[in-house]
Amino acid sequence: MGWLTYILQRKFHKRLKKKNNNALYFP
Repeated sequence: MGWLTYILQRKFHKRLKKKNNNALYFP
């Protein structure tokens, strides 16, 4: 499950980084 979470985080991190609000999900 750890690898799946890693992939999902990487995927959402790129998307959230554009909105510049990724700090809410990645403190």
